[in-house]
Amino acid sequence: MRCGDRREPSGRGGGGGEVGPSAEVPPRGLADSSLDSQPSVPPVASLRPAWPAGGNMVDVFSGRLLVSKNGQSVDPEEALQNKVVGLYFSAGWCSPCRDFTPILCDFYKELLEGKHPPAPFEVVFISSDHSAEDMAGYMNAMHGDWLALPFHDPYKHDLKKKYNITAIPKLVIVKQTGEVITDKGRKQIRDKGLSCFRNWLEVAEIFQNFSS
Repeated sequence: MRCGDRREPSGRGGGGGEVGPSAEVPPRGLADSSLDSQPSVPPVASLRPAWPAGGNMVDVFSGRLLVSKNGQSVDPEEALQNKVVGLYFSAGWCSPCRDFTPILCDFYKELLEGKHPPAPFEVVFISSDHSAEDMAGYMNAMHGDWLALPFHDPYKHDLKKKYNITAIPKLVIVKQTGEVITDKGRKQIRDKGLSCFRNWLEVAEIFQNFSS
């Protein structure tokens, strides 16, 4: 896989993905390495089969713990219920990722901190970093206060396969069921700003007063 340098297929088989500047993947590629211990990104407490047959985003992450930016374990049932979810496939070694992450951070802050009540939106970072230490450093340096799948959870490979991730960065916007709203979240945020969230909200069938 290369970083942002080729067109990606849609998560539901439609249309191409986004194109960004070229950056060669280091030799390890996206076969993430495992470290014995990284206190800032705790290992997963338990694992379930790769992909649930249906249900909501809580089911998609069933049996797993997510982590916050500061490394605290988070229950997905509480964190993702009744929200539009952005699955952010990214890595600190990827130059286009480092370019887009601050834009996503501003978008996230405006939706959650600049709106009353906060918009029903959450980001889950799916790392393609080469180590848990690299992932934690990238999150601490550049990410918003969103969530992440722990580095050591092999489920990230199932998610990449499920959503046809062939290049990063990629922001896949999904419904509560895990069904794709758009696999072009990055482009839509760049082109439309906050106004794209209203469209996501309508497609997701989550009803809440929201002014863009």
